[in-house]
Amino acid sequence: MPLLRAPLFSLNARGRLGELFALVRRRRQNIIELRPIPADAKSTTQLFYRDRFTACVAKWHLLSEAEKQEWQRKAVHMTGYAAFMSYCLTLPPAVPEEMTFYPDAHPESTSVDGYVGDFTSHQTWPDKVGAAGTQQNDDGIYLLLYILADDWANTWTTLNRSILLFDTSALPDACTVTAATLYLYGSRKVDNLGISPTLNLYSSNPASDNALVNQDYATLGSIPFCDTPITYAAFKTGDPGDPNLFALNAAGLAAISKTGITKLGLREASYDVPVNVPAWISDAGSHFRLFSADKGGDYRPKLVVTYQ
Repeated sequence: MPLLRAPLFSLNARGRLGELFALVRRRRQNIIELRPIPADAKSTTQLFYRDRFTACVAKWHLLSEAEKQEWQRKAVHMTGYAAFMSYCLTLPPAVPEEMTFYPDAHPESTSVDGYVGDFTSHQTWPDKVGAAGTQQNDDGIYLLLYILADDWANTWTTLNRSILLFDTSALPDACTVTAATLYLYGSRKVDNLGISPTLNLYSSNPASDNALVNQDYATLGSIPFCDTPITYAAFKTGDPGDPNLFALNAAGLAAISKTGITKLGLREASYDVPVNVPAWISDAGSHFRLFSADKGGDYRPKLVVTYQ
């Protein structure tokens, strides 16, 4: 419906005709023109200020009624809300900070890394995935994820997983964790089964923070902490070579402890986690091998946490 602020055929006609046209006066002339349609430009700058505005609104709602009344009392020719928003939007944005964490090498003090597994002959694949665990190694230089077929048809001998703990208690208790990346250096990869295994990050919950036991094999979770598993083809090895990176998703960020130990784990993501039976070849195996904290130096797993 046309919305006019003066008669259409008068000298002072103003307003719009539907959604397409506008009646305006420009350079002492009355004209009709297409109405401009503003674009929702999602530039980096615009998104930045949208986020800041949203954050300031959220902070206003966190104020107590007494604090809101105090802003109203201080406000001059505006509401308390407007005064608060004006102040909040002029504050310099918080600068993200980073901390880097490593598991302890042997002898461990507050954290540990290593591999756990089940070495039981002639098991079906579901039995192997759901086994209690018979292996652990927390003082060697490798993390291991190993699938080994038995010599009996369609049975399996070994499945390994790895556990990585980080003492992240140095993070400020009141901080907000905004990002985290796990860096792992690969030593070797083998795919004699021809199954193209994949690797992803999950939770772990070992019985101790500074040692592994066989039964820790069964404590790894199945909810991925990274949205991009590393494929066999993409897995990097070297001496130390380039790191394999896991960017933690929302579930992974929620698992980061600001007061204690962050507990992570590695599992094969295509066959172990979903209990999909791999192709079987007698006595053949496929595996990823990575360096643990006991390797030392730049080879160590590291967790880089960004926070505000």
